[in-house]
Amino acid sequence: MNQDKAIIKALKTLEGPTLSDDFSSGMMNRIYLDAAKKKRRSYIGSLCLLSAVSLAMISMAAYLLRDYLTVSLTFHLPSLASLFESVAKYGFGFYIAFLTILLIALDYYFRSVWQKHKNEKFRQYNS
Repeated sequence: MNQDKAIIKALKTLEGPTLSDDFSSGMMNRIYLDAAKKKRRSYIGSLCLLSAVSLAMISMAAYLLRDYLTVSLTFHLPSLASLFESVAKYGFGFYIAFLTILLIALDYYFRSVWQKHKNEKFRQYNS
C-alpha cells in the first residue's frame, strides 16, 4: 500500500505543466493553416509549370510557323509530288500532334478511372 502511494507521488512529481484548455483547438488551427499553405504552394507551382510549358509550346509553334510554313495565297492544285513532299516535310509535326492527342486522351481516361476509384472509396468510408 505504501509502495502504491510512493509510485503515485513519484509520478505526480514527474508530470510536466498541464496543457491549456484551448491547446487542441489551437493546434488544429495551425494544422489547417499549414495544410492550406501547402495546398496553395502546390497550386501555384502547378500553375507556374503549366504556364512555362504553354509558353514553350506557343513559342515553338511561332518558330515553326515563321521558319517552316510559308503560306502562298495563290490558289493552285497540288501535284502528287508536292503532296508527298509536304507529308515528308511536315511528318514530324503530324507525329507530334498525334502523340499530343493520344496523351490527352490517356490523361482523360486515367483521370476518370482515378475519380471513380476515389468516389467508391468515399462511398465505402461514409457507409
